Amino acid sequence: MVNAHSAILPYARGMYAIEQLMTVGSREKIEKAAGATIHYVDSGIDTGRIIKFKKIKSLWSLPSIWAVKGESYLLAFDLMSDYLNIHFVFQVASLLAALVHPSHIVIYAPGDLLPCRRDAS
Repeated sequence: MVNAHSAILPYARGMYAIEQLMTVGSREKIEKAAGATIHYVDSGIDTGRIIKFKKIKSLWSLPSIWAVKGESYLLAFDLMSDYLNIHFVFQVASLLAALVHPSHIVIYAPGDLLPCRRDAS
């Protein structure tokens, strides 16, 4: 399972993470955490393995905390969309490879960057 988080992990975990940093954090901590992350879900709170993150480029030009949060959500949606699209492409490629080369075993597992192939012997 993959989660989209509206801050950069591990610098800001949990709900309202960036808002909390904006009220009590230093400028340096806020700049590290402003953005979005997609990560695998585990038993902790935002502690799963990080897949990818994006920083907000013009953090201090945004007019309010709500604009920062909105930008974080847009980045999170972009990250999740990219993740889902690339995994769909690899799944389709794996299926096509299996049809074209039936003597090969094609394996695709979430988290792999590329499908693996080996002879069926």
